Amino acid sequence: MATATSQSILAVSTTVGVITHLIENHIVFSIAIPTSIGAIFGDQAGARIAKTPQGKSNPCPYERSRVCVGCTTHP
Repeated sequence: MATATSQSILAVSTTVGVITHLIENHIVFSIAIPTSIGAIFGDQAGARIAKTPQGKSNPCPYERSRVCVGCTTHP
């Protein structure tokens, strides 16, 4: 349930952000298009090589990095 809610919020906020920046002419398409293509292929490659955690006591490295980043950004 939490994942579906998170994905819904991300979809809405990303769409609004893209539309806003598109209207304001802030998007540099010569950078945005290759980056988007790389993200699509990188996402697929990462999903193929990622290892599934074995139980709740062994979080995946991505989750650990999110926790570390979260700790360093909050005082």
